[in-house]
Amino acid sequence: MYYLKYPSLLLALSAFFWAGNIVLARAVHDEIPPFTMVFFRWLIALAFLLPFVFSEIKANTTEIKEKWKGLLWLGFTGTVGFNAMMYIGLNYTTANNAVLINSLVPVFILVFSFIFMSEKIGFVKVIGCGISFIGMSVIITSGQLNTLRGFTLNPGDFWISAAMMSWAIYTISLKNRPTSLSPLAFLASLLVLGLPILLPFWLWEISEKGLMEFTTPNALSLIYFGVFPSLIAYIFWNYGVSQLGASRAGIFTHLVPVFGILLSAIFLKEKVHAHHILGASLIFISIWILNLTSKGVDSEPH
Repeated sequence: MYYLKYPSLLLALSAFFWAGNIVLARAVHDEIPPFTMVFFRWLIALAFLLPFVFSEIKANTTEIKEKWKGLLWLGFTGTVGFNAMMYIGLNYTTANNAVLINSLVPVFILVFSFIFMSEKIGFVKVIGCGISFIGMSVIITSGQLNTLRGFTLNPGDFWISAAMMSWAIYTISLKNRPTSLSPLAFLASLLVLGLPILLPFWLWEISEKGLMEFTTPNALSLIYFGVFPSLIAYIFWNYGVSQLGASRAGIFTHLVPVFGILLSAIFLKEKVHAHHILGASLIFISIWILNLTSKGVDSEPH
């Protein structure tokens, strides 16, 4: 296919679709509750996936049964739980804040690798993590660092940060994934195990808020969530990494906040303030420092 000649374009499109996921979720948060959003997102993705991977999953049923606990953990941290926390957060904070906090994932991965896997962190990495923490503080305090003593964290920023930490934990847990499954079959397995966990939360949400109104805009939004950031971006990303390598491909994750800020300005009329620019600059500097001292982990939230 013609587009396969341009893996860089596919990687950029992956970042665009992931940014679109955050901006669209913020745009429709009054119409689609968070658990409904994540439940239908992954249900739609699973419906598209199963016809292509069912035979592979069936052939590897024995290994899936043996490793179901690990898969359940990965499903919770990397798909169901991660997205639920992110969508909850987008009820209370801006898309700009969300995409910029998203940029901290490489830092969270480094910190959790040190805590849970005893990976060494040198002095330069500590400096990088410190700079990123300052950058995040600038964003969530709107640049008013002198108010930190009496500062109350925006619940949206808290949930977004928790979601990114969940993705970081998922990333470092991937070393235990079944190697016999292709990427798409692996994703389908996570969804098969993870969606039942989400079901009671979705039913609770319906009892509290009522069933989402199935209007055309709401239905199209759910289809976008289920197809573009969940499947197409995933496929494009894996192909781009296979062609350019993880280190080169990882650079494209920095396009997520760039696209996110542009999309939020166009569709949500969110303004970019000085504290956004300062915080983002500090985060990007920290990631540049970390990339100088390690190969990095190039897994991006989707």
